This record gives sequence, C-alpha cells and structure tokens, in this order.
Amino acid sequence: MPRLKTKPTSVNADALEAFRQRGVQSTLLDARLEFMEVEGTRRYVEGLVGQERCYPDMLPTQKSGRWSTTDPPLVNFPIACIAPDCPKPKPHPTTDRECSGWSARDIITLDKGEWGLKWDLDGVEARLFSAYAGDDEDIQAFREGLDLHTITCCRVYELPLPPDLRNPHTSPSCAAWRAQVGWEGKEDKRRVTSKNLRYGVLQYGINEKAASEIRDIEKLGLTRTQLFERAKRLLDSKPKYTAFKRLTWGQVIEQRETRTFLGRKRRFYPSRQEVDTWRRRGIPGDEAKSGLNHRIQGAVADIMNLTLIGILVDLYPEGTLHLNAHDGAFVGFPVSLRPEDVIPAVTPIIARVWDVEDHKVPITASGVLLRGGQSERVVFNV
Repeated sequence: MPRLKTKPTSVNADALEAFRQRGVQSTLLDARLEFMEVEGTRRYVEGLVGQERCYPDMLPTQKSGRWSTTDPPLVNFPIACIAPDCPKPKPHPTTDRECSGWSARDIITLDKGEWGLKWDLDGVEARLFSAYAGDDEDIQAFREGLDLHTITCCRVYELPLPPDLRNPHTSPSCAAWRAQVGWEGKEDKRRVTSKNLRYGVLQYGINEKAASEIRDIEKLGLTRTQLFERAKRLLDSKPKYTAFKRLTWGQVIEQRETRTFLGRKRRFYPSRQEVDTWRRRGIPGDEAKSGLNHRIQGAVADIMNLTLIGILVDLYPEGTLHLNAHDGAFVGFPVSLRPEDVIPAVTPIIARVWDVEDHKVPITASGVLLRGGQSERVVFNV
C-alpha cells in the first residue's frame, strides 16, 4: 500500500517557547529557537541585497488604526544586535546600542545632508489606560513622573521601594537600594516581567491566568503559583481597571462599537456565540477584546497621526518620515534646519497634555538626535 505524502508541520517560535516554559530542557530546542531568531534577520535582509535604496509603503490600513509598513516590513525587522557577545542585545529602539554590532533595523538610515530625530512615547498605553479607568493613584503617579513599572515590580517581587521613585536606576540616593536588591537598571528582568504583567493582566487580561504568557518567571525566584497569586492581588488592588474593561467589552456586545477618546469610531460584529458567552458567563470573545484594543491602541495611533501632521505638514514640510512604529517615529530634517531650532519647536507637539475622559494626561517621550554619525539623547517633557 503506497505511503501517503503529508506536508511537514511547521512549529513557530511561540509554540517552541511554550515547551520551554513547561520545563522542557533540550539543546535541540534551544538551538531551534536561536536559529529561528537568526533566520528572521536573514529573511528580511536577504531581499535587500544589491539595492541602494527602497521606498516602503506606509498606510494606515490596520483595523486598530495602526500603520502597516510593507515592502519591506521595517517595523518587523529585529532590533536585537546580531553579535552573540553584545552587552545590550536588545536595546531600546531610540537609543544608541553602545556596541560595535548592528541589527537589521540599522538599514533605516539618513540621506546625505540630513540629520535625524527618533522618539518613543513614554508608557503611552499605560497612561491612557489609567485615565480611561479613572485610577487616581496611577494618574497621579504619571503626573509626578514616577516609575510605575518599578513600583509594580516591587509589589510583585515583594521588594522594598526605592527612595527615589522617579529615577531609581541611576539616582545616587538609590545606590544602597540597588545594591540591596541587585537591581540591574531599567532592563532588570524583574521589572520587565512586571511591566508585562501590568500590560498582559491588569490592562488587557480577563483574569490572573493571563500571566501564564510571561516567560522565565522561575529563573527570577517565583513559582507559577506565586505569579498567579500576585497577579490576582494586583487585579484586586485596581478595581477601576476591571470595571473599565468590562464596560468596554459590554459596549462591543450591546452597542457594536467603541471610540477612542479623540472620537474615532470602530464597528464590531460579534458572533451569536460570543454574545451568548458574554451574557451567560461574562467572558469576552475576540470582538470584545478588539474593542478594548481599539480604545487604547487606536488612541495611540490617533496621537501619533496628529503629532506627525503637526511636525511634517504644519511646521516642517521639508522633513521626511523614515519610519512610523505606532508609538514612535524616525524623522529626517535637512541640515538647513538646525536641531537647536527644530527640537524646541517640535517638543510641545510630541510631548503635551491630552484631555482623556476628563483627566489631564501628560504624554512625554524619550528619543535621540542623530547627526554627523553621532547620537545624543533627547527628552521631550511637557
């Protein structure tokens, strides 16, 4: 009897990482994950070999309002440095890598006779979420410029709070605290997991089980049971977040729409099964979750659209948009425009106070000035 020919099943990186999270230890598994990361860089860069210049398509075609960048998909290019021994393998996208390596994202460069400005909005989704929910504690923390992710981290890992809640990473007053808790700065893995916990559970999750997506928690001294317990504790301490999420999910089911705080509407079409599941069990389906995403991520897209219009249409039409990465951008300016004049002019456009659900929300940004092969950090404050 002839053997049936079957198509090989492809296993993606998330599926492989899930095996690792379940405790599977395998040299082959590690090698496969490393290969997939390298293959991602190769796949994107290979199509550009021999090309001196490309003009990607940038269109606001996603349902959430986010832009799609294609041919090539620059936003998907890995930021991580390809050097195996790089001290900062995954740098912040708007700051200097501080190493001699390079990443696929480095193909986005300035033209001759141009200087550049990159920026990312600081925790914009968290700021919007706190205002939508009306959580006075978090709203005040953002107004005072406190590091909310470090505060959350201290709660989750039961660490003492640093004496300086604005800058615990480098402030001299926090030196003893950093030594006591073994703090590794803004990229401390405990802070990163707490940031993921805040986004994945407090902001978008249905319940504490959403914390199951957080990786390598055991290496940081927590069991999965402890993680779920502390995720539930975090949820219980923020009832207004839960109330806002349920209100928004219900709007999708009953009204078939949600709006950003700037008024942009999106229609939804939940299935009969999703409506029934929500009404009987209070569990949101895909359409309800998308409605929540629209209120937050759609609002970020609105903010960035207005920011780019203000800079590149109203103020400096000579400028060039090199990349829009949802909550960040890379813009080039001709050298005839001096950074010393441009940066003060664009600062109130990038960083400003937005009126969100009757709450004044300051949106700030961190970035870098690029000129003459050198980089200089820039902070955009209200």
